[in-house]
Amino acid sequence: LEAGARALLQEGGDLGAALDGLLADHLRVPARLARALDVALGDAAQALVLKAPERACDLADWLRDGRRGQARFALPSLWGSMAED
Repeated sequence: LEAGARALLQEGGDLGAALDGLLADHLRVPARLARALDVALGDAAQALVLKAPERACDLADWLRDGRRGQARFALPSLWGSMAED
């Protein structure tokens, strides 16, 4: 897990309320496909899922300003609109 993602998960409070765990924890596949999914996602499996995508900039600013490292974000609210295109 990237240092920034770890820092956000440990922070809690208002920042933590914007998070919904790791992307990998939201995915369900049959056991026989789990390894293929791991390979396909690579590091993206460790992305933080945002409950409130409008907070992405706040979270990124908090990481940058405190030099806490980097984190990947997954924005599920955008997935539906992408699938419809």
